[in-house]
Amino acid sequence: MPTKAPVKYTPITSVYAIVGVGDAIVAKLRDVRVERPQFDVDTMRTQVRELPEQAQARVAATVDAAVETYDELATRGERLVTRIRHQQASEDFTRQAKSTVSKTKAARTTARKSASRTRKSASAATRSAVRDAARTGSAAKGAATSARNTVEAATTAAEAAAEKVGN
Repeated sequence: MPTKAPVKYTPITSVYAIVGVGDAIVAKLRDVRVERPQFDVDTMRTQVRELPEQAQARVAATVDAAVETYDELATRGERLVTRIRHQQASEDFTRQAKSTVSKTKAARTTARKSASRTRKSASAATRSAVRDAARTGSAAKGAATSARNTVEAATTAAEAAAEKVGN
């Protein structure tokens, strides 16, 4: 009998064992043949009397087999997971996921830089608008003063012209 390599018990070993159980069940179900059972009353009585001894023997055998089976299932599950990981579709998915993460990080960096530039531009635009509004206000004040002076001059000219009329 060939010597098996010892199974390394890690947190993932239990997962491999569960995957191995599923794989083993599928393999066994493929070989199942359904037959109609035959019943004989005398045979059944004998079997019922032997049940306690059979149960004890089976429990002992089951405990021994469970340890061995656990290791086998963990190994089987690990092989299955490894095969799936190395499938072309799995490798393509992993490569695509890494590319997506990389592009997402680049987009995040671009968005941050753009937001910073936009904030700076908005701040500069606000300062410029305030300056322009102050200039506009100053120009409007000058225009208002000039308009007031023009009105006063027009009033003075109209009064002087009114005095000359009829003289």
